[in-house]
Amino acid sequence: MALTVGSLVNCLNTVGVGKNQNAFARVKVGEQVLAADSEQDVLSIEAGGALVGSGDSATKKITFSVDSTAVGGRLALFDGYLSSSTEGCTLVDQEIGWFSKASMPTARNGLTSSVIDNILYAVGGNDGSYYLSTNEAYDPATDSWTTKASMPTARSTHTASVIGNILYVVGGYNGASLSTNEAYDPTTNSWTAKASMPTARYHLTSSVIDNILYVVGGWNGSSPYFSTNEAYNPDTNTWTTKANMLTSRKGLISSVINNILYAVGGYDSVSFLSTNEAYDPTTNSWTAKASMPTARYAFTSSVINNILYAMGGDNGSQLSTNEAYDPTTNSWTAKANMLTARSYLASSVIDNILYAVGGNDGSSRISTNEAYIPVVYNIVLTSDLGPSIISLVACDDGIEIEIDRGSGLGVITLTQADVGKTVPCVSASVSCSYLPGVARRLAVVS
Repeated sequence: MALTVGSLVNCLNTVGVGKNQNAFARVKVGEQVLAADSEQDVLSIEAGGALVGSGDSATKKITFSVDSTAVGGRLALFDGYLSSSTEGCTLVDQEIGWFSKASMPTARNGLTSSVIDNILYAVGGNDGSYYLSTNEAYDPATDSWTTKASMPTARSTHTASVIGNILYVVGGYNGASLSTNEAYDPTTNSWTAKASMPTARYHLTSSVIDNILYVVGGWNGSSPYFSTNEAYNPDTNTWTTKANMLTSRKGLISSVINNILYAVGGYDSVSFLSTNEAYDPTTNSWTAKASMPTARYAFTSSVINNILYAMGGDNGSQLSTNEAYDPTTNSWTAKANMLTARSYLASSVIDNILYAVGGNDGSSRISTNEAYIPVVYNIVLTSDLGPSIISLVACDDGIEIEIDRGSGLGVITLTQADVGKTVPCVSASVSCSYLPGVARRLAVVS
């Protein structure tokens, strides 16, 4: 399915280009570098329909757009000459959307996914006939899957989290409610039994804060739904009971932002829930937060740049809904829906790209793998420095803008906090030094 980003989205950047300056841009799609030179008023680049770039000498801007045919490689603006009458950089947030990636080898729902060293491990689940011990590893660098050592205990609707590059899989169901805790070490491709959870349960969730695994909510098939919160310390291989959630429920999700665990959604035996409760382990207490717009259970969540994305689920029908929670404003925002409506899916983040795998689409278990890029930075650069080489560098904490005027490189870093602001491209506070061989990349779109 095509990348749902509207038709064409100005998804990378805008760089001012002066008239008749032999302006150029180099763009990389996958491993192919495309170059264009122009002494005309309008600079255009096309790559098999995958990439479109155009320039306008009146506005002194060049804009790049991308459509679904560019998916499968890294797309970035590398360099461009620039000249105009003003100076400044404006950073603009833009949403990209979803696109399809290589499907899992095994179609299933009720699985978990976790990331260790930029590899996603999809574990367990149910294929419609059997509870599974399947462990399949996805490498986004090659867009490929590899089968790994199976989990000792086949199960679904369990939970999993990573501490110290070890994946812990806890609870679940395989005909009975489980308290099983098994640890996977990818360096040895092996599993080890660990101390069982005090309360057997499934449809539960877990998250990690300060190397402690917190497992909350769930059901055991007969008792009322749980508000239980139990903490596992892998260093001592022991469990401790913590303060219960405010709301008993199953089929909820949890994610951590700034050492606070957010437990969202679920089902309480009567209603689908939009409940959002925050747990602070330093005070061992819960606080009610802004409810999620769409009540649901059996969905998934992941965090990118301190924003929680809640995707999919079921509230009487399969959902493709994607809603984002910002704890700094205690508010939710609707985002681009998944391509495939589904419940009982799993998700994880690698290099700020979210991968949503597996699930149930209402008729069958699926092997679907869809990637979501929530934000890309659109940088508008203008300058009165005369012809300068502009380079854009992706950083873990933002984007560095390098301006090379021949004698050295002036560098300024913009972060998401600078969105919507105009900041000086060069100032006295910016140190200038020559940085040869700096990798130049603005945004990764696949």
